[in-house]
Amino acid sequence: MSTKTDKITATVIKISIVVIVVFAVIVAARFIFGGSEDDWICVRGQWVMHGKPAAPRPTIPWVK
Repeated sequence: MSTKTDKITATVIKISIVVIVVFAVIVAARFIFGGSEDDWICVRGQWVMHGKPAAPRPTIPWVK
C-alpha cells in the first residue's frame, strides 16, 4: 500500500476509536448518573410501579 493510503487508514481508525470511546463514556454516564429505573412514579395522581422497585408503594399522597 502507498503512504497516502496508510495515512488515510490510520486516520479512519483513530476517528473510529474516538467515536467508540465517546459513545462508551455517554453510556457509562447514563448508568452512573441516570438514577434507578426501578422506582415508583406518579401518573395522574396515582403511584405506578416502574420496573421492580425494592421499596413498597409510597403511602404518602403525591404532591407537585
